[in-house]
Amino acid sequence: MFSNIINNVDLNKTMRDNEALRINKELMDNFDMYDKKLSIFKYLSVEEKIGKKNNEYFVFTNTWSRQLWRWVYSENRDWTFTYLETDFSDFIKYLDLVLTEVKNRNNNRIFNKLIKNINQFIKQIIIGLYNLKTTYKDCSKITCKVDSIIITLIDFKDESQEFISNIKKNGRLRVMSE
Repeated sequence: MFSNIINNVDLNKTMRDNEALRINKELMDNFDMYDKKLSIFKYLSVEEKIGKKNNEYFVFTNTWSRQLWRWVYSENRDWTFTYLETDFSDFIKYLDLVLTEVKNRNNNRIFNKLIKNINQFIKQIIIGLYNLKTTYKDCSKITCKVDSIIITLIDFKDESQEFISNIKKNGRLRVMSE
């Protein structure tokens, strides 16, 4: 009788671990997509502006012809704001999903690498976002949007770092309701 209970407990743990592994793979795949899509912000320098064609970003460097090229490609501050609003809203929804999954799983070590990769990525793109904010210092709409994005990304880093430190301390995270 006790062996049946132990076998059922082991089976349930294995099923939960398999589910967590599946979800982690999906989240990793989604992160790879966001990493590719938003990686331009890792390398954006002050005075460079962004554009988008076929759902891929490109950079307008600070040259005498930039204004002409932005006009040719129909790029302007309104489109820059829209790109930031759309793409980072999607990314932030993804980050919320990651935190939800980590909080709801008992075996959080599975998500450790994903969280570290996301936090490293956030650290890299915040620099480019700040450079973009500096470039548009005279446009409060864009500077406020960039500030909002940066604050939200830092909030994710802080909250996820808490999970990583708890995992290191306790061997696994205990959900508050347990």
